[in-house]
Amino acid sequence: MPRFLRRISALFVLCCTANAMAEKPIQHMQVDVITEAASAEMVFQRDTAKLQALMPLTDSDLAQVHQISYTLEQSIAYYVSNASDSAKAQAAMMAEQVESFHLHSESQRLADTEAALQQYLSTAANFKP
Repeated sequence: MPRFLRRISALFVLCCTANAMAEKPIQHMQVDVITEAASAEMVFQRDTAKLQALMPLTDSDLAQVHQISYTLEQSIAYYVSNASDSAKAQAAMMAEQVESFHLHSESQRLADTEAALQQYLSTAANFKP
């Protein structure tokens, strides 16, 4: 096959693959939405304790941090929607911090994950829903 046709064929395959990927978003872990205060508190306490126990982080901890962030996000989302006005601002800050260490751990950035996680743990230590 002439070189030109091989390049065209490769470009066609690449475009088709990119188009297929654009139509099918990356599937992330599905977790239940938290709808009760007791469940939100249990998940918040459990997951925060798990994360605290991992500190200081190692490369091998990043996958676990990433996985924990999914349920923790749901717990904090409950507080953002249902907490008292004074706690909502703090919950919104924690939601941003969790998203930060979620993305850093997903990208395998150890130092960034640990810094974002430390900020979260500091905020979470003072959270009163």
